[in-house]
Amino acid sequence: MLEAGMRGVDIISKIQDMCYRNSDGTVRHYITDWKKRRKRLYVSDDEADVIVELVERKDVFKLLFHSLEKVERISKDIFDRVCAEYPCFQNLNVIIWEFRDLLKAKNPDELASWIERAKSLKIREIDSFVEGVKRDYEAVFNAIKFNYSNGLAEQAENNKRVKILRGEVQKEQGSSTPPTILYQS
Repeated sequence: MLEAGMRGVDIISKIQDMCYRNSDGTVRHYITDWKKRRKRLYVSDDEADVIVELVERKDVFKLLFHSLEKVERISKDIFDRVCAEYPCFQNLNVIIWEFRDLLKAKNPDELASWIERAKSLKIREIDSFVEGVKRDYEAVFNAIKFNYSNGLAEQAENNKRVKILRGEVQKEQGSSTPPTILYQS
């Protein structure tokens, strides 16, 4: 109905005629959202108009955390157009996914070369992350290399109990650093 050019008020009226008795706020919200995503821009020759689909920033950011297949509102075509329009985003996306792959593949020998590639992008936020990795290089290297984690202890239902026990051991040892609990995954 929206694509046919029907006004929002008429659409709401038609839906209510079909026994829709709830608030029309949801329908209005959907119509507003649809109009934001699809906007008509008119080119100078007055004959042709081009439909431009607006891509919301939040959906683009989802690509940094989820694969393209899992981000519903962005197709491969839209992704390619965003990358063509903003090469910086493509570089950022590539470097983040390279780091994720490095972690999953348990390949710590690639860490140094990843750091160099990341630094070459000259993106402030990535540079900050890289500086943190460089500061704790040995810990990050070992976290990639070994299958040990204290994640099970952190996720346990008795997490509070574990922390109390840690505190007691810490007091007995007279140490300010908590004991490490490791679990091989």
